[in-house]
Amino acid sequence: MDKLLLQEILGTPSELCVVAPYSGILQSYDIDVDDTSLYCNCGGLDFRYGYIHDYKWNRRYICEMDTISLEGSRDIKNALYEQLGICFKEVLCADKGLAIDLIMNQLSDGKKVICFGDVYFLTYHPQYHKSHGQTTLTIWDYNSTTGNFSVSDRHVTTIPISSYYGPLSMADFERALVCGDNAFDGKETGIIIYDAFDGEKAVFKEPEKKIVEMAQRMLANNDVLTGVNGIKTFGNDVINWKSQWDNKRIKSVYNSAYQHIMGRVGPYISRKVYADYVTQQYKDSELGNLFSDVAGKWHSLSVKFFRNTIDIGKNSLESISALIGEIAEEENEIYELIIDKYGKHYNKRD
Repeated sequence: MDKLLLQEILGTPSELCVVAPYSGILQSYDIDVDDTSLYCNCGGLDFRYGYIHDYKWNRRYICEMDTISLEGSRDIKNALYEQLGICFKEVLCADKGLAIDLIMNQLSDGKKVICFGDVYFLTYHPQYHKSHGQTTLTIWDYNSTTGNFSVSDRHVTTIPISSYYGPLSMADFERALVCGDNAFDGKETGIIIYDAFDGEKAVFKEPEKKIVEMAQRMLANNDVLTGVNGIKTFGNDVINWKSQWDNKRIKSVYNSAYQHIMGRVGPYISRKVYADYVTQQYKDSELGNLFSDVAGKWHSLSVKFFRNTIDIGKNSLESISALIGEIAEEENEIYELIIDKYGKHYNKRD
C-alpha cells in the first residue's frame, strides 16, 4: 500500500479500538476491509459479565477490592481465520523482555505486531501520568538510530476521540506494555502476531451466516454470564451492590461499569456499530432502528452509573436494574428477529 494512504488510515480515529489494528494491518497488505465490515463479518458483538479479583476474572466477588467487568465484544482472531484464512495469534510471554525480543523478531521479518499498553505510561496520551487504562497499539517498525518504535493508536480518549501515529521510545513502550496478568481484563495478555498470508485470497464467506451465529450465541442458554442471560444476571446483581461495598469503593465500581459500557467496543459502541452495519449492508431499517434504540439505552445506563460516581444514590440501583431488564428484553427481540429474517439454512441453535 502507498505509504501516504497508509498514514491517512492510521491517522483516522476508530471507535472499534480492538478491531482497528487488524484492519490497519490487512489494509497495509492491500486487503479491502474497513473496521466495521471486519468487526461485523466476524460476528464481533457479544456480552460477558463478571468481576475481576486479583487480576483474574471470576463470578463471585468476596473481596472489597473486586471490580466490575462487562465485555460487549468478543475476540475475533478465530473468526478472522475462518473468514479470511489469516492466522493472528496471541503469544503469552513470561516477561516483558521476552515479549520485546519477539516483537523485534517480527519487525525484522517485515511484520507488524499488536499489543496492549497502559495509557498511564504513554507520553502521547491525555491520561499520561494521570490514570491507568488499557489501549491497543500496533507496532509498525523500529528505528535503531533513535531507539523509537513507530506505533499507531487509533482510539485515543480525547473528546472527540483522536488517533496517534508516531514515535514511542523503547523505554516508554516497555513501561506501558501490558503483558502477563492483566488488571484491566482479568486474564493473561500477550502480544498478537500473525502468519504470512496471501491478501488476494482474503474474501469474506457467507456474511449472513456470521450475523445469525452471533444472534444464536447471544440467545444461548448454556451460561448465565454471557449473552442475553448475562445481561439479565447483571441486572439482578446490581441490586445487591450496596451491601457488597462501602460508599468509597462502590464509586470505583460504578466508574468501572461506566468505562466498560462506553469503552473498548463495549455494549454501547458495539450495538451502535451494528445499527449502521445492518442499515447499510442489509438495507434493514427495522433492525437498524432496534440496534440504535438499544445502543441509546446502554448509553443512558452508562450515564446513570457515571452520575453515581459523583453523587451516590443519584440514580437508585432499582431504576438501574429496571433499565438493564429493558435492555435484555430488547436485545432478545433483536436476535430473534435476526434469526427469523436471515436464518435460512442457519436456523439451528447451538
